[in-house]
Parts: sequence; structure tokens; C-alpha cells
Amino acid sequence: MNATAVVQLNIGYSEPDAEYFAYHDPKTKFSTHNDNEILKACIFKVRPSEVVEFRRQDPIIKNLQDRVIATKVPARWLSEGIESPNYLCKEKASEVASHLYREYKYFPERIGASAEGGVMLHYVNYDNGKTLSVDIDNELEIAAIVNQHKTIIKSADIFNMDFLDIVRAYAS
Repeated sequence: MNATAVVQLNIGYSEPDAEYFAYHDPKTKFSTHNDNEILKACIFKVRPSEVVEFRRQDPIIKNLQDRVIATKVPARWLSEGIESPNYLCKEKASEVASHLYREYKYFPERIGASAEGGVMLHYVNYDNGKTLSVDIDNELEIAAIVNQHKTIIKSADIFNMDFLDIVRAYAS
């Protein structure tokens, strides 16, 4: 079986072993000598007796992913027949949240389950009073809406992670 497992490494206590570096360029060697590196999460993808990948992950992106993965539907919604977000939906929502943070430095005010069955990311622009809500449903469709004082400014279905028009409406 060639399944790949993901293992979280606590970099405060250990480093990748010599076997890892035997497979990789020495210039990419991990070091904890730089205090900034200690703050970063490290991920290994491991196959039996072989390290396949090693990369550092931004702690803010890790926080976003953890918040999305922890999303659950309130019990009262379950009794009303609303679906919980599935794993693929949570993965897509993590990707969307990470994309909006990396590209535009937007960090969601709230992350939660949506009433349509999926994950909702809610952003607030305190400079102009606008809000951006991004809904990722269990079918992996993405919809976004920009509001200002309960008035819809722009709404759109998002394809290929193209948020440019929505971001322009949210930022202006």
C-alpha cells in the first residue's frame, strides 16, 4: 500500500533526520538556529521508510486551516436537516481562505458552517463598512457576496479562484 501520511513535527524539539537530507539538496536543510523558523510549522509527507516532502508552513495559514477543519454544524441545524460540511468542502474552504490571505492579506472575522450545508468565511472591512461572505458548499461550488449596510453591492459565483471583481467591490 502506497498511502501517504502527514505527520506534524514539533520543531521546538527535533529536526528532520539525516535520512531526509540524504534525499534532498543540502541547501534546503532545516535549521532552528534562526528564531523566526521556530515559529513555523513543519510538515513531512511520509511513505514507509522514505520521506517524500518537507516544507514549512506559515503559522497564519495553519491557523486558518485549523479553524476551517474545526467547523461543525450546530445541533439545532442538524435537527432541521442541514448537512455538515464534508471533508472535501473543508479542504476547499481552507484553500480559499489561504488564497485570500496570501493574495490580498484578508483574514476572516468568522469561519463557520453555512445554512446551505458547507463552510462560510466572513470578512469585515472596517475602513469602508463592507462585508464579504464566501460560501463553499458541499458540492465545492463557491459563491461570494459583498454587502454594505445590509445592501448587496456585488455577488458572484467564483470559478478558478478568481476573486478579483469581488475583491475590488469589497476594497473600494
